[in-house]
Amino acid sequence: MSDVNRLLAAFDSGELLRPSSEVPNIVDLSRAIAALAEAADVQPTPGSRRIAGSIGSSDHLVFVLADGLGVNLIEGLPEDSFLSTHFAAELRTVFPSATAVALTSIATGQWLAKHGVTGWWTHLPEIEAAA
Repeated sequence: MSDVNRLLAAFDSGELLRPSSEVPNIVDLSRAIAALAEAADVQPTPGSRRIAGSIGSSDHLVFVLADGLGVNLIEGLPEDSFLSTHFAAELRTVFPSATAVALTSIATGQWLAKHGVTGWWTHLPEIEAAA
C-alpha cells in the first residue's frame, strides 16, 4: 500500500483526524480569550466566535492549562468528578502536538506555520547539531 493510501485509510478509520473548522481548536481558544479581553488586532474565526459566545463577557478571565490532558482521560473519569461535570467542549490541538508547539500557538493565537516553533529542538545543518 502506498503512503497516500495508508494516510487516506488512517483518515477513514479515524486513527488520524483531518483539520476542520467544524471543531474548535486551541488557536480558536486563544483568539476567543484575546477578543474577550479586548486585545487589539485579534483575527476572529468561526471557532473563536463560538468559544467566546460560550464563555460570555466577564470582569475577569482565568485560563488554566493542564498539559497533556486529553478527552480520553476525561472520559475515563467518574461521571461525578470535577472535570467530567465541568467539561464543556472538545478542542483540537495543533500538529505536532508537542508542548512547545501547542503552548506557542496558545500564547500567540497563531498556527505553527505562522509562529515557526516546531518543537523543543531544531536541527541546524550549519553546525551539524540540534539547538
